[in-house]
Amino acid sequence: MLAVVRKLNDPSCTNETAGRVRIEVIAGKAPFRYTMKSNEAAISREWKQSTLMIEHAELGKGDYVLTLKDGANETLERKFKLTMPDALTITLGPDQKYSVAEPIVLNVSSQVPTNVPVTYRWENSFGFSSAAKSITVTEPAVYKVYVTKESDGCVFTDDIAITGASEQRLAVFPTLVRAEDTFSVGISLERPAAVAVQVMTSSGLLLERSNGTGNSEYQFTYIAKNPGLYLVVIQTPAGIETRKVVVQ
Repeated sequence: MLAVVRKLNDPSCTNETAGRVRIEVIAGKAPFRYTMKSNEAAISREWKQSTLMIEHAELGKGDYVLTLKDGANETLERKFKLTMPDALTITLGPDQKYSVAEPIVLNVSSQVPTNVPVTYRWENSFGFSSAAKSITVTEPAVYKVYVTKESDGCVFTDDIAITGASEQRLAVFPTLVRAEDTFSVGISLERPAAVAVQVMTSSGLLLERSNGTGNSEYQFTYIAKNPGLYLVVIQTPAGIETRKVVVQ
């Protein structure tokens, strides 16, 4: 048995599932059973057919494994990869420990080609925001960068935890939002520990629940779907605290 996979189209940052391939069986005995999987693209497809060719669309970027078994129980495996040629690879590197004596500067501009115009947006889990190309860390928190290509509006992001808090710190922001907007919960601990967050209505109806373990810095983001008063219950090793969010 012999089969080939021909790549017809790659995904793009404006259409992340634009990937398309053609599978052609060159030799083998029908019917044919197929499985095609990609963990990165969250794809898992199985099918059976007697024809020798088929095209598959709506595929995201990632490494794929195609397994084919024919009517004579012969099996072969083909591996292929779909890329996103117009994507930017942005990384902030491994987590770091905060130090007043040795300031941490975060900068990803060297990862952007000079001929690709972009804008930057930085934020952290306690409400910090900046549009600068680089920032100097001023406190332990989870920091995120959003790099937006001006040509097509595609956004690429990464985050990093800056640990080393001298005491526990909690924050919910903003506390006044409109329906369908988001709000965030920031948690900074002196040492790694488990945390839990519950978002409830004022009458006690549970809307969202989040858990984290093994870290000292956490950020959870929620969508305020309906107007009203939300109660945010935050549980850490130091106890339970409650914050309020008003949704207009």
